[in-house]
This record gives sequence, C-alpha cells and structure tokens, in this order.
Amino acid sequence: MNVPGEDTYRNKGVTYCPHCDGPLFKGKRVAVIGGGNSGVEAAIDLAGLVEHVTLIEFDSVLRADEVLQRKLRSLPNADILLSTLTDGGPRGRQQGHRPGLPGPHDRNISHARHRGCLRPDRSAA
Repeated sequence: MNVPGEDTYRNKGVTYCPHCDGPLFKGKRVAVIGGGNSGVEAAIDLAGLVEHVTLIEFDSVLRADEVLQRKLRSLPNADILLSTLTDGGPRGRQQGHRPGLPGPHDRNISHARHRGCLRPDRSAA
C-alpha cells in the first residue's frame, strides 16, 4: 500500500491474509482496504469473526461482483467507506488509535474512524 506506518506495523495490526490472520482480530474492529472481489470477500469472511469491519475503497464505487456487494451490505457489523484514501494521516489517541497506523481519509481529508487495517491481497485495489 506504501502508506506511512505500514512497515512498522506489518504483522502487528497490518496484515494481508484474512484467512491466516483473521482469528487474531476476533472481537476487534478492523478495516479491509480494497473494493474488488478479494477485498469484499475478505470483509464478508472477517465479519463472522470480528466485532466490526469497515471496507475502505478509494473509488466512488465497489468493483466486486454484485452478489458479494449485496452480501456485505446485508451484514449488521459491516460498513463501507467509498472515495476514501488510506494515507497514514493524523490519528487521535482519544479514539483509541496508535500513532503511525494508516488511517482512512476522504479526499477532503475529513477523518474517518476505525481501528486496524487488513488488506487481503497486495495486488487488489
């Protein structure tokens, strides 16, 4: 992703395999970056393990198959941020974030809240 803090937190909150690493996030709030089939499938799978999953997509639409999009939107513990850039911007300790972890920001740089980042496939997005 080439986001500031990514290397520092690799395998310490930033991971790339939802099936291998997903159980480490059981009961936590996570984010998946990428709105293609891989990202949406990862978010769906993680929703069964985690407290809440946020899917972050830079584009204004998801590129995943419609059936996957419908499934993700039907999950009560999942939401989608579109037109959102993960850029390692400012994070606030008052929101429980660790400094340096990538944070999602829309193109107007207004802050979006989440904890942790999980990207299923480096080539997706």
